[in-house]
Amino acid sequence: MPVIDSSDFVEAPEGEKSLKFPEEKQQANFELGVSMIIYSWEALEIAVANQWGGAQSEAKRDWITAIVIDLFNEKIVDVELVEETILNAMVDEFDVNVEDDSSLPIADKVIKIYRKCADRDFTEVRQMFELWQQKQQDRASRQQNLNVTINEDPETPDVSDDDEEEDDDEE
Repeated sequence: MPVIDSSDFVEAPEGEKSLKFPEEKQQANFELGVSMIIYSWEALEIAVANQWGGAQSEAKRDWITAIVIDLFNEKIVDVELVEETILNAMVDEFDVNVEDDSSLPIADKVIKIYRKCADRDFTEVRQMFELWQQKQQDRASRQQNLNVTINEDPETPDVSDDDEEEDDDEE
């Protein structure tokens, strides 16, 4: 596993007020990349799947993505800031204190994807998006295969077990 430099950072070019990309294609790919990185974080995926953030868990995941993207409205963003932001969001929104160090690679990926988008290299973003789409299709097909049919009990078609116990009590 590669060593992650938690002090790694990106800085806006001289004369720029923020790290936000002036070119729409770069910004859109960066935002998609951040979404795919956040969506791939297993700790968050588990929290959303189990609705630890309540019925709005999916919206909270999207909000976490948005606050990470908003960090880049500043002049400097480092791995530690991204990591701290997502960890605090997990505590605030899902009551989950992530202690498995999985947040550091996520934060590192965000900084790296920013650099790739700055270089107009969108290959990894496209790959992450294609992988996510495939995962969604697989999930949808599994859901369709889980059709459950409840048939009547041929022994007692109109009587449930509870009704039988009540009948025994009455006798």
